[in-house]
Amino acid sequence: MDVVSRGRFSLPLCLLKNLLTPLFNDTKIVSLKKGWCMNFISRDTDYGIRALLCMADADRKKKKKIATVGEIVEKEDLPERFLRRVLQRLAKKGILRSYKGKDGGFSFRKLPDEITLTDIIEVLQGKIDLTNCVLKGKICPGIKKCVLRKKLKDIGRLLNKEFKGITIASLS
Repeated sequence: MDVVSRGRFSLPLCLLKNLLTPLFNDTKIVSLKKGWCMNFISRDTDYGIRALLCMADADRKKKKKIATVGEIVEKEDLPERFLRRVLQRLAKKGILRSYKGKDGGFSFRKLPDEITLTDIIEVLQGKIDLTNCVLKGKICPGIKKCVLRKKLKDIGRLLNKEFKGITIASLS
């Protein structure tokens, strides 16, 4: 199966192609070919999703409610300092709960079946917006009449809808 990949988090190419093709059937702007890769998921988001999946797996298998950063780092081979910052951001936004001290770590504040990809992306990357047109630090002068902008807005809405339907529980 062809996959659009960033780190260990991947989207099957057929899923992405199925999402995008209907939006571009009347234009020749996008061509999805074997090996095509889009950097849509940031490193923060990739690490956050991997950590949450690891926590959900540990919770389900061992009924372990609190996961330490060290445990996640060991299982997922992630940089500890970077991961700790990502998990703290998720805790600050109410997705996780953090515990300090010797037996500290992180646990789910929201259930894995309530945490969507959209939730994670918005915490770690910001709102899903494919139409952020910037030219040399300034808003593009052709923004109001841009033909591509309407298509990108449609894709953004579709991605947001699809990502809201994907939960940590459904991935683990």
